[in-house]
Amino acid sequence: MKPQHLSEDIHKQLAHVTAHAGVNLARFPDFLLIGPPRTGTTWVHHHLSRHPGIFMPKEKEMYYFSTLGKPTQKHFRFSSLEEYLAALDDTVAMRLRKIAGCAWRSRRFYSPVVRGEATASYASLPGEVIREICLINPDIKAIMLLRNPIERTWSHAKKDIMPHVDRSTGVVPEAELDKFFRASGQLENARYAGLIRNWEEFLKPGHLLVDAFSRIADAPEDLLAGIQRFLGVSEGTRYVDRGALRERINRTNDDPIPPAMQERLTARLSVAVEEYEALLRTRVAR
Repeated sequence: MKPQHLSEDIHKQLAHVTAHAGVNLARFPDFLLIGPPRTGTTWVHHHLSRHPGIFMPKEKEMYYFSTLGKPTQKHFRFSSLEEYLAALDDTVAMRLRKIAGCAWRSRRFYSPVVRGEATASYASLPGEVIREICLINPDIKAIMLLRNPIERTWSHAKKDIMPHVDRSTGVVPEAELDKFFRASGQLENARYAGLIRNWEEFLKPGHLLVDAFSRIADAPEDLLAGIQRFLGVSEGTRYVDRGALRERINRTNDDPIPPAMQERLTARLSVAVEEYEALLRTRVAR
């Protein structure tokens, strides 16, 4: 059970999270959508935010835990845990809209029993930060979706580097590709087995849900039902946006991977693809 306040004992063990002992933890997340990037976290966030039993902030990507102690990082917003928790609340207007929306869609009033947050870069958080998250809330859960590493990286590349190359040839200069991999942590985000081990070292057994990005297209109702069961909230399509079950959210264009890029990504990500295929057989929820 999530502690009501940050105890003196836990406060003394925090090296990365800045907070005052005794801070009220009622708004601290019960679960996190941790990515990695381009694996459907926006889609999941969209649907969970429609559930009357789930609080999700209007803004996806809070970046709090991935920018701890990095005030010069472009996504840095919160200097302390207190500031982060203050952002994890509904305004009066937001709460009224959610009450009305939930009553209209699902015939249930909005009354959240679990609170979540979605930031795709959390997948690759360092172990010492995950440790502090779990110290603050020992019962926290995490959700990770896995996507073919080549497809995931290409989706990311279409946003970051393809606008700057000759799209008629699809040729990406090696230096540009190397810069992309280094700056965006692409290799790290593709090695799902390592990311899973890193989180499971600190989470309680059974508190990490691993599923497949492909199920957004193939079985969205089943995917969301599994997430609802995992979170311990009411299950059913009445609690999601039924009109957007098979809609791609935060999509990039449909450009196929150019042959040159396909060759380079295949060479760079061959081990990651093998790990991904093994995880689909052994870890993906069904």
